Amino acid sequence: TAARVSGAGRLGSRFSEVVLGFRDLPKEKACDWIAGYLPAFIHDLQLDLTKPSRNSHRKILDYGCGKGAVASYLVQFAGVKYVLGCDIDERCLQEARQRTTLLQKSLAFELLSREGECNLPSSTFDGAMCNFLISVLCNKAQQLRILHRIKAALTPGAPFVMLVNNPASVGTKFASIQVGEQGATYEPGELVHVQMFDMDTREKYFESRDRWWPVEHYVELFVEAGFVEVRAETRTVSLQQHSDLMCSIDLDPTRFQVESSVAPVLAVRGINPK
Repeated sequence: TAARVSGAGRLGSRFSEVVLGFRDLPKEKACDWIAGYLPAFIHDLQLDLTKPSRNSHRKILDYGCGKGAVASYLVQFAGVKYVLGCDIDERCLQEARQRTTLLQKSLAFELLSREGECNLPSSTFDGAMCNFLISVLCNKAQQLRILHRIKAALTPGAPFVMLVNNPASVGTKFASIQVGEQGATYEPGELVHVQMFDMDTREKYFESRDRWWPVEHYVELFVEAGFVEVRAETRTVSLQQHSDLMCSIDLDPTRFQVESSVAPVLAVRGINPK
């Protein structure tokens, strides 16, 4: 199946129309929306935020869920029926369970092994996402094993979307993150330094490591795992579209000036064959 790789398009107008709930969410989540992290997978999972009731039958797999912020968002604001979140960090999962006690019927969390794997029910989920996990793994065989497990857990025709840091933006300092050093070049699989910045103080508050992989590597993973209609896209941010949201949380639009010309995220999408 031919895969498509496209350049930086802008987030569609329908994203800006769905400010929905963000006035009551922490600034961090609103910034994730503006920077394109949330819209990328919401769009590719084919969720309708204008009418959340249309998502009431959906079961979503969140592979690499962290503290469960996105999983709980899908249930609370997108109307998704059920989300299973998986992560390698037990402490993150404990916090996820504590923060979502009122949503226990709609949310569950499972621990991944050190290799990033766990047993999943087969042909159960009608959508899956894996955000900023696959890129951390050091070899293609391990990455493929996870994609095979995710594919087996999906119903026929279900979409799978994976978000990673845009390989082409390495070294660029965005509003909340910088991956790699400015001017540096990296080989496939090479470790890169990741810095996270506070949206209010602009101070660095967290450091971690990722690995650099070219776009073609991710596309090949999807194709070899058996997904069809594979495409990889980068998306820049339209400051004009998000002006109302930025005003509502008292956010200076110039903070996202870089994101308006350089895409911070690469979204890779595929479909489980029918």
